[in-house]
Amino acid sequence: MSARHPAALGLTADRIDTTVTFWESYARLALSGEIRGNRSDLDELEAASALRRAGQWAMITDAARATNLLTRSGTLWHRHGHGFGTFLLATYAPTELSRTQMSERVAQLLRVLDRGPAATGVQQDAAVPDALQYPQQQAYLLMAAAADPRLGDGQRAELVAVASEAWQRGGTAPIGALGVPLRLYWTAALSLLQRDRDAAAQALSRSFGSLATAYNEAIESAMANTYLWQHTTSEVDVGNVDLVGLTVITARQHGTAFTREVVRGTAFVESPISRACFEIATEMADVVDDRPRERWSTDIAHRSDDGGDGDESLWRPER
Repeated sequence: MSARHPAALGLTADRIDTTVTFWESYARLALSGEIRGNRSDLDELEAASALRRAGQWAMITDAARATNLLTRSGTLWHRHGHGFGTFLLATYAPTELSRTQMSERVAQLLRVLDRGPAATGVQQDAAVPDALQYPQQQAYLLMAAAADPRLGDGQRAELVAVASEAWQRGGTAPIGALGVPLRLYWTAALSLLQRDRDAAAQALSRSFGSLATAYNEAIESAMANTYLWQHTTSEVDVGNVDLVGLTVITARQHGTAFTREVVRGTAFVESPISRACFEIATEMADVVDDRPRERWSTDIAHRSDDGGDGDESLWRPER
């Protein structure tokens, strides 16, 4: 990871690494059950949030470490039925999700969008997690589906048809750390699911431009308080997992050259602040997708609902 990123953001690598270690340690404490006396679902979600915080900071200095942290965060969110968790895994650790798992999650999304999974071959009585009743979690799950190249053509076509008619396509509810309108995520996901390069280029350019503009405003506002900013305590995601994630997915689907062309002329590369974020995103894409391609076309051992191989998987060595 380039040493110029912290400097471009007015931060130091040592301070960033200290912050990453703090949030990672807090996640470990939460999972130990020592905070409330016994480990609960709330502890797991608190750990997931802490790991996400650690991961977004780690993006600036260490892409491999960031990938490891976001994978562990996504595992916990996904376990509790959050579309955000599935998005993290599908984007930053695609081999951690089996084809069966993704198919089941898409069936749940279709069900909650008032279109049963009859055409998918998945059982009609598949349970829908409570978290998936929220439109933001639905949007993240739609993004996750767009990130997975193994999604079957039949299920992909059904999802596009249903999502294209859903009210969320024009939704204005805030989503993500930047609080942008829901429709930005929904439209971007649909354009990637359809895999029409020309249509995708236009839609993604608008999405990237809007997200980058919001990112610039958030970072500039945070930097105004120099004390909080330099001590990495500002309430802002510097390594924005959604903006970086959209970049990773776009590069995976259409290549880095296409991605660079899409963002050309947008705030993503015109501003020094967001340009640093774009460079971080392309470096993350290189790390995330530097995996055996043949594993993408085959099922992986299906993890059980209770975590499968146990919590030790959350603390495995970095890849």
